Amino acid sequence: ARMVEASSSQAGGESEADVSSYLKTDVKGWRAGALADVTGGGSFGLAHAQIIDGQFTLIAKLGGLPDPADGYFYEGWLVKRGAELSVISTGRAVRADEDWYLNVFRSPTDLADHDFYVLTLEPDDDNPAPAEHILEGAIK
Repeated sequence: ARMVEASSSQAGGESEADVSSYLKTDVKGWRAGALADVTGGGSFGLAHAQIIDGQFTLIAKLGGLPDPADGYFYEGWLVKRGAELSVISTGRAVRADEDWYLNVFRSPTDLADHDFYVLTLEPDDDNPAPAEHILEGAIK
């Protein structure tokens, strides 16, 4: 419930629609976190974050996800936990190939304090608040 109240737009950032080139990005040395399926299913993922050329960059690689039903999509979120809760949409996760979805987000704002990633399944209803949590994990 607190995440719904604290959700905001993309903080001046943008999600990447053409993500296939990010599948092979060398993320060695980036902050990273394993993403666990909180639905009891078999989905999984890794989120990586780094400041590159003055831009905060997030690459979340998501596997084992079924294609969403018509009228639904996957959306990523960066969360700053604690008393000053902040939730920022990282945009839609898109299918990169037959095995992977990717959520790629870049922002001129340093969002390193947003160290928790959530992937949600969203109805395409123009409601900007996060919906059903699918994957979650801390980025360290």
